[in-house]
Amino acid sequence: MTEFAPVLPAKLYPLIDVHAPGAWHFVHAPQVVGPSGDRLVDWLKRFHCTVVLDCFAFELGGELPRLQDVYEAAAILRGTGVELIIICPDILKDGKESFALLRHNGPALTGYGRLMVVPHGESIHEWMGWADRSIDFCRSMGIRLPIIGLPRYMSAWGRQTRYNAATWVYHYYHGMTHLLGAGLDLGEVKMAASAPGAWSCDSTLPFTYAMTYGLYGSRQVSNKVEMELEWWDLGISDIGGDALMYAQLNVAIWKEALRSAAFAEPYSIG
Repeated sequence: MTEFAPVLPAKLYPLIDVHAPGAWHFVHAPQVVGPSGDRLVDWLKRFHCTVVLDCFAFELGGELPRLQDVYEAAAILRGTGVELIIICPDILKDGKESFALLRHNGPALTGYGRLMVVPHGESIHEWMGWADRSIDFCRSMGIRLPIIGLPRYMSAWGRQTRYNAATWVYHYYHGMTHLLGAGLDLGEVKMAASAPGAWSCDSTLPFTYAMTYGLYGSRQVSNKVEMELEWWDLGISDIGGDALMYAQLNVAIWKEALRSAAFAEPYSIG
């Protein structure tokens, strides 16, 4: 079973997300420390949930992560009673700099919650090399085996790449993985989620699809819906009742699809 954490504008979490005990939520650090942060944090306190905290670097076009926001958000959420998973700040497709950020921030961030490490690379073999070094570093520092994040761009290396990577992490390190983001193909994501050790997944798609096309699966599109930075501060008055209803349905569809993904026989990594 793979847990699904929808990515939503901060103001809309209480309206859209499915309020199941132990639900997963994917939150960006600027959402916690920003203008709508108090309302979001107050809502998270009401549920025994798991929060995955990200640094927002990808959404800013691959710029350097806002380290201060990550630490401030982690400190705020640590006192709420949520199960906190912190994505160590990283830089898209830059394995060397992402590893440097892990060395600098990983030990400190483990004081706030469980660590997720996102290795990067320009190929699956480069990614595996940085994953190996990252895991070895955490072991050398006495850090609990981190969750390993699988970036969305890995899917460009082949439809089964994230499945294979999750299988490798599980069998070689007995580690768990998280699928960071998802393309338009829920089938590919569900296949990756069926890999041994594929623990969780996040995506903006249920919401962005609702804003543009309505119910997920009602039509096919070739390109991912692009988001402006203002997306993150949308409220109910900005999106309207129909989009809210479709977003609620889409989140439920994704949760059910990924939770029903069963472990399958692993493929080999070539």
